[in-house]
Amino acid sequence: RRVHGGLWNKLESMFFVVELEKNIALEPKYFGQHMSETLVATLSKEVEGTCSESHGYVICAYEAKQLDKGRIIPGSGNCIFRMAYKAVVFKPLRSEVLDAQVKSVSENGLVAVAGPTTIFVHHAFLPRDMKFEEMGLRPSFVAEDQCKIQADTLVRLRIENVSFQNGKISCTGTMRDHYLGVLL
Repeated sequence: RRVHGGLWNKLESMFFVVELEKNIALEPKYFGQHMSETLVATLSKEVEGTCSESHGYVICAYEAKQLDKGRIIPGSGNCIFRMAYKAVVFKPLRSEVLDAQVKSVSENGLVAVAGPTTIFVHHAFLPRDMKFEEMGLRPSFVAEDQCKIQADTLVRLRIENVSFQNGKISCTGTMRDHYLGVLL
């Protein structure tokens, strides 16, 4: 099964804008004229690239604003500021379709990545006519029409299950449906 085209418009539904809050601690050496810029930079550094089940993967933080004047932490001189911000997050949802790049192939199935997400597709959820072949260093699944899935192949798949563990997004997927398969 070959599918023409790039990303589906439906991919956009996995991206959300969320409004969040976070406490940011600053050392006294950062107090002064450029403290607001330092707070925003520290916030971005602390939240971008993080992942949680409630929000998904934080791509970027923007429109950050300080909510209070800060509280001094006794004994350290550091100050904690409450910050509000908007974040663009990536959170794949069950039944959504996305494009991914195959990273590895084994007789059990394949592992693909789409951004920060790792997707496993069991061989039972690949197109029915695909058979595993181990040709030297490049194992692959090959269809009757000689269409191949191997490392670095671009595929379109549907998410079946999503899990968040240790700050990472893992999914299982399927390619056994209309318009899913190898992208040209």
